[in-house]
Amino acid sequence: MISLRRGRVIRLVRERKGIQTLEVALPDATERAVCYPALTGPCATDDDVLLNTTAVELGLGTGGSHFVVANLSHPERDASRSGHIMKLRYTPLQLRVEAGGEREEFAEALSEGASLAGTPVVVLPLHSLLPAAAVAHAETAPGRRLTYLMTDSAALPLVLSDTVAELQEKGLLQGTVTCGHAFGGDAEAVGLYDGLLLAARQAKGGAVVVAPGPGIVGTGTAFGTSALEMGQLVNAVAALGGRCVVAPRLSLADPRPRHHGLSHHTVTALARVALARCNVAFPQGYSELRDEAMRRLPGHDIIEVDASRTREWLHAHGLQPTSMGRSPDDDPVFFEAGAAGGMVAAGT
Repeated sequence: MISLRRGRVIRLVRERKGIQTLEVALPDATERAVCYPALTGPCATDDDVLLNTTAVELGLGTGGSHFVVANLSHPERDASRSGHIMKLRYTPLQLRVEAGGEREEFAEALSEGASLAGTPVVVLPLHSLLPAAAVAHAETAPGRRLTYLMTDSAALPLVLSDTVAELQEKGLLQGTVTCGHAFGGDAEAVGLYDGLLLAARQAKGGAVVVAPGPGIVGTGTAFGTSALEMGQLVNAVAALGGRCVVAPRLSLADPRPRHHGLSHHTVTALARVALARCNVAFPQGYSELRDEAMRRLPGHDIIEVDASRTREWLHAHGLQPTSMGRSPDDDPVFFEAGAAGGMVAAGT
């Protein structure tokens, strides 16, 4: 079940292409809401809107805001996009996109004999590691392209990510692809395989970084987490002839035992789900964590690199990422692991 409430737009708080943040008056409060014009059309002051208020009522961090379901002041609109692939299929908000496979320019890249041809692919466990991986790749291999494939295991609209918008503005990402039910990339993919091939084509000899959008889902159990897609990505990259580099989830500041040190997400994904061997990028200077990884991930190759300049690089590019409220100063190894992924990919 979902919770629905009516409200009236008081003002537009913020807007960039594909997303609006609104201040909305409800009968008992004034609160923030997010509008995706691609789904509902844009909103303006004094518009009556129907909101999905479920996440806020549950106090969730993932999706913890109201979302516009319909603009009641302008309920009718036409789909003007080309293409016939539907995302969010069989839901009231299903939308039409033109997938890469429908475009003649991508025919060769997605043909039966298509391959990643050795393209390095960095697999990240969390969206918050994107800035570290991107700056490290740029600093290690200046001038080489990096493209981002966003999966559908977390947030679905690419435009929700301020991180991606900032990395593109700063020239640290040169293309985006959204796969599965995720949408809004420069190219749209049906699944992981065509998504990887389209991202590699955008990279033009550079590298691809793959990560979920903001807000992964987990139950605290070994297999009840969307983070296990890392193992599936290892398999997909191997099947397509790419070179897979996994950035492990590491932390010395997370108070939760399952994520302190080497996260159980990384261990389960690589030890139980991945069927192919891959490189695991590891920041130097954390010998106990490295030894744990070597012990628990015997089927993979641990590649150590000096990622100690991660905070310096982030600062130089004006980036201030956080994860669970922690900055690179609070938990250096967490962000250095992401940077290590970018560095290993740049060196392969």
